[in-house]
Amino acid sequence: MDELNKAEETPVVDEPQGNETDWKAEARKWEKYAKENAAARKELDALKAAQMTEQERLVKRAEEAERLLAEANAAIQHSKDVAEVSASSGIPAPLLEFCTDRDAMERFAKEYGAAYQTHSAPAAPQTRLVTGGTAAPTNADVFAQLADQLFTN
Repeated sequence: MDELNKAEETPVVDEPQGNETDWKAEARKWEKYAKENAAARKELDALKAAQMTEQERLVKRAEEAERLLAEANAAIQHSKDVAEVSASSGIPAPLLEFCTDRDAMERFAKEYGAAYQTHSAPAAPQTRLVTGGTAAPTNADVFAQLADQLFTN
């Protein structure tokens, strides 16, 4: 009868051909163990939570609040650093957002700042000085007239 119980407890594993490892069977076996361990972990966490005193719960909440406050302060400092480096280098803030710290922002600004300044600023549009008579309409004037005709009637 012990042999029958042992046969039921062991998972059925397809035998691989030759000396090869049956990776699907191994994966199923370890997935089963992981699910059992996850369930046991949930039970253990529930037991620990039930056994905690009120003081321990308050300490845990305070530690979590301190962690969240530290994260918020770090985010605020990062935003300040982005604004300062952006103002001093001329690189837009969204390009600096992905840098992890101020040193990285400054290195990025130093390496790419000059290239960004020479390539990013579009040339100012040329203005026409009309001294008299009528000037030929520009493409923008023609487009504006067409839009007025389409949408006013």
